[in-house]
Amino acid sequence: PAYRASILSGFLSVFAEEVSLLSPQLIEATIDIYNQMCQTMLPTPAKSHYTFNLRDLSKVVQGMLQITPQRCGTGDDLVRLWCHEMSRVFRDRLIDDEDRTRFSDMVQKGMKDHLERDWAGSDYDE
Repeated sequence: PAYRASILSGFLSVFAEEVSLLSPQLIEATIDIYNQMCQTMLPTPAKSHYTFNLRDLSKVVQGMLQITPQRCGTGDDLVRLWCHEMSRVFRDRLIDDEDRTRFSDMVQKGMKDHLERDWAGSDYDE
């Protein structure tokens, strides 16, 4: 639904049209990956900090609200920023390579399903 993207959409309304039109898809991809993280990355004694909540979604959007139109001229620029923010909020908390790989796979699938981009991890990974 469009209401999910209203804060980001309003912020991006002064950006190039190619950029501002991505807002609903970015929010849907973020929610999709968040739901997958909640279902598959469950806390264990060794991973007790694997608790994800709605604040994580707001942290992704808040990070994206820091960009300026001068630094984000294309849709690809915005998608790279989104990948960075998703990694900052979610991936940085993961403690082993297996979980980080699973997260990267989720991001790749999210880009393909929601953003029509089929990027290799090296295209956006830090």
